[in-house]
Amino acid sequence: MRLNLPVNSIEQTFPDQQRLISATDTSSHITYCNAEFAAMSGFSQAELIGSTHNLVRHPDMPAAVFESMWRYLKAGRSWMGVVKNQPQERQLLLGQRLCHADPRGRAIGGV
Repeated sequence: MRLNLPVNSIEQTFPDQQRLISATDTSSHITYCNAEFAAMSGFSQAELIGSTHNLVRHPDMPAAVFESMWRYLKAGRSWMGVVKNQPQERQLLLGQRLCHADPRGRAIGGV
């Protein structure tokens, strides 16, 4: 797991109607992200595409959460949970994450 240090407790907020969307392959490499996700992360879309999603992972997030998520996705099931991300400027970004997989267990999207 990447250890994204240092951290701070400044929460970054965004409007309720804004959707931060990213998609990864089964190795957790980002294959798509919308402009809003990129803007909130502090990275450009070009920097994010091909990077592992843990680039924005907050160090407080237990690995067990992601192990559970991938177990669901690889079984072809959807997963929903609260995820704590850390943008490049090291603020705190909380969000609910909904992930979808196709019947073969390939992740096909996340909001």
